[in-house]
Amino acid sequence: VISWIKEIIGFPREASGLLVSGGSMANFIGLAVARNAKVGVNVRELGMQAVTQRLMVYGSSEVHSCVQKSLEALGMGAASLHRIPVREKDFTFDIEALAAAIQEDRQAGLRPICVVGTAGTIN
Repeated sequence: VISWIKEIIGFPREASGLLVSGGSMANFIGLAVARNAKVGVNVRELGMQAVTQRLMVYGSSEVHSCVQKSLEALGMGAASLHRIPVREKDFTFDIEALAAAIQEDRQAGLRPICVVGTAGTIN
């Protein structure tokens, strides 16, 4: 199935992937990959106690609750989720607010690692 999907969307033959049980698990895996890739230490070996900066993830104010729960389970805590306002007319990210939040967090010594995209709203 993975090879077939890679072919349809034009991914290279050497690309890999996995099937998961649903959207919540897909978000969990994606956040784990972002954390492990961007943390700056081998968190799989040393654990989160080796991380010296708070890691930040950005999601819209409409992001699914599984994102916060995933951050909690991954040892990053709910405070690592920065909720960004959406535009009332179409629920899209306020890109200017996102850019400002990332800049402010960097200036405060926090480490941005991921922006969670959401198509529309769950509400």
